[in-house]
Parts: sequence; structure tokens; C-alpha cells
Amino acid sequence: MATRSWVCGILWMNIANVGFIKKDGTARKIRGTQDPTRIPFYKTPAKAKRDECVASSACPIFDLDLQEWRSFCWDSVTDITNESGVILYEVSLDGQLKKSYEDSTTEYAQTSN
Repeated sequence: MATRSWVCGILWMNIANVGFIKKDGTARKIRGTQDPTRIPFYKTPAKAKRDECVASSACPIFDLDLQEWRSFCWDSVTDITNESGVILYEVSLDGQLKKSYEDSTTEYAQTSN
């Protein structure tokens, strides 16, 4: 499972594609963010979503395609990519970590221009 603070940091500063398994078992991808500069003013919450992101069992994310807030469960994340398609985090079908740039958020920033 990806570290909550790492994922929240990515979402707070960037746009990311998050793949996860919904509660009904279907796969879903969200192109989203928590970056307030990328969210319409009228959709920006009064309380910071970043605090909620780290503390709760589900992570709030603003879906940029649907223009609505959504959330995903931490233990259901299958992959995270940047807008260029670079895989930042990926797990295999058996739940084993395949790839993670978790130790290098600067590498993410360099590839997400």
C-alpha cells in the first residue's frame, strides 16, 4: 500500500492518475488532484482535504474529468501515474509492490511537467 502522506503530497501539488478497485470489484481510474489552484473556486472545500487525506481510511480526490470530488480506499490502490504516463506506484495482481517512486518525490516533479 502506498504511504498516505506520499500520495497526499503528490495529489496536493500535481495532477495524477490513480487506479484503484471500487467496492463493487470494478477497476476505476481517476485523473485528479487536491491542488486548490487546479480546482474551480466554487468546488474548493472550506477545510483542507490534505488533512482529511492522511487521517481517514479513504482519500478525497477531485476528479478533473467529472469536475466532482470522489474518494478511494487506501488499500484498493493499484497504480499511480503522472500525466505523462510515468508509473509512480504499481502493485501486481497478487498485491505485491512492483514499482514505487515513493522515496523520490523530486523525480515525480521532474517528470510531471
